[in-house]
Amino acid sequence: MKKMVVIVTVPLVLDTWFKGQAKYLSQYYEVELVTANASSVKRIENYEQVLVKTVDFTRKINVLKDLKVLLQLFFYLRQSKPNIVYTLTPKAGLLGMMASWMARVPFRIHNVVGLPHLEAQGKRKAMLELTERLTYCFA
Repeated sequence: MKKMVVIVTVPLVLDTWFKGQAKYLSQYYEVELVTANASSVKRIENYEQVLVKTVDFTRKINVLKDLKVLLQLFFYLRQSKPNIVYTLTPKAGLLGMMASWMARVPFRIHNVVGLPHLEAQGKRKAMLELTERLTYCFA
């Protein structure tokens, strides 16, 4: 069976927008979820009946932590060898697509669910637009 890894920044996305999707997809793929650690992770794992791996995601920009997460994702993906990586949120998209490209995952899909650059201004807006474009380059 082919393996799919779904990466989101915060578990709330798995608990709301993506709820039930991993359980459904697990009929066709071996599904694993990757997100930040939170008290809801075990409940999500039980509900979806799939493995949930946690990494040190933060929603804010933090170069050192983000680099650490990128490396965590890369090593995890190299070890688990998925056929598909599917990302949903802006930071998970950037780091997940970069890590999956580095790990040579054949199919990399990013679903645009948040556009923080629409609310930003100035240098922050330009930086967020650049990271969005980078995400698409690695997808």
